[in-house]
Amino acid sequence: MNQGAFNWRNEMTKSIKVVKFGSELVVDQQGIAREAIEQYATGLVINSQAEEGLVVVTSGAVAAGKRRLEVSGKSADDGWDKVTLAQLGATSIMNAWEMAFDDVGIYAGGLFATHHEIEDRSEGPSLIRAMKLALSRGVVSIVNENDALSDIELMKLACGGDNDGLASHIAKAIGADVLQLFTKKGGIVDDNGELIEEVNSNNHDQIYSMLRERELSKGAEYTSVGRGGILSKIEAGWSAAQAGIDVRIAATNHDMTGEMVTNIVVG
Repeated sequence: MNQGAFNWRNEMTKSIKVVKFGSELVVDQQGIAREAIEQYATGLVINSQAEEGLVVVTSGAVAAGKRRLEVSGKSADDGWDKVTLAQLGATSIMNAWEMAFDDVGIYAGGLFATHHEIEDRSEGPSLIRAMKLALSRGVVSIVNENDALSDIELMKLACGGDNDGLASHIAKAIGADVLQLFTKKGGIVDDNGELIEEVNSNNHDQIYSMLRERELSKGAEYTSVGRGGILSKIEAGWSAAQAGIDVRIAATNHDMTGEMVTNIVVG
């Protein structure tokens, strides 16, 4: 169990879990996947231990903005930039999560953040304090990368980036016990399609190289700020695991315990 930052907790908070959802899990062809989000919220609450603190990191702002245009008969390909698309979609994503938790009797509130803000010495402590205070009151923080302000994250989005790194940063900053990265397909599979149940110190480099080659064979391009997909998840997960956090990459299921699970363990 990660012991960092425990001194702020009230006596009733036993553990903290950070869960991250990719765009494809919260946005569908019609727009915001409200029914799916409701199922996620219900499952997370059902599966939570008594007084367990929960932070949700959600992607989907840009994707939701695109869908919003398409529903009104417009195309995002017609000169729309990702900053504006993020503005169109971000609030809807947050509202969907807040309503889903309201339906199961849990307070939830939205928080926009960037990697820079989390790491900045002057701004970071205020954001982390806000999440810690929410946790101490049993409120679920719904966090989204502030794509409308984060140029670096928008560069990632241009080549498939996501909120994995942000989830890892938050998990470390608030002293989380668990980081669960939910994907549509689940954990990591090898070149034969077999699930890799654990990434550890012995196989990490080999698995990372395999995944990188796989992405390169698909024509993926890399930049100094990285890319999204499974590679960003293993990078984010490994960083969190090095801080003593229990990390899992998994597909969603009815009670949100996860299926097709890959555990990331340092050691």
